[in-house]
Amino acid sequence: MGATDRAKVEVAIHRLSIVDSGTYAMDSSPSPAESLWTVDRIEGGVAVLVNEVGHGASVPLSRLPPQTAPGVVLAIPIEQNVPNWSAAMIDGAETLRRRGEERQTEG
Repeated sequence: MGATDRAKVEVAIHRLSIVDSGTYAMDSSPSPAESLWTVDRIEGGVAVLVNEVGHGASVPLSRLPPQTAPGVVLAIPIEQNVPNWSAAMIDGAETLRRRGEERQTEG
């Protein structure tokens, strides 16, 4: 197994979504072939997403993980410079980190 394959396996092992109990599990940073998007809101079966540089996208909920909700951070694989929305995974650790930052700025 080459270094690239090992890195992909490590990301797959560490990348966990919301576990069945509804709690968030630990996660790793996105790989270079991924982009982080935050769910801003959901409008009529469509998730409105914003990435780290402020670009937006509207994606049907049917193409995203079942637990997708406002405030959730999604790791989206990039394939041939195009986001693969159907392969999105919830980044539980980043979601929790950002929610913690929001609480600190509110309080």
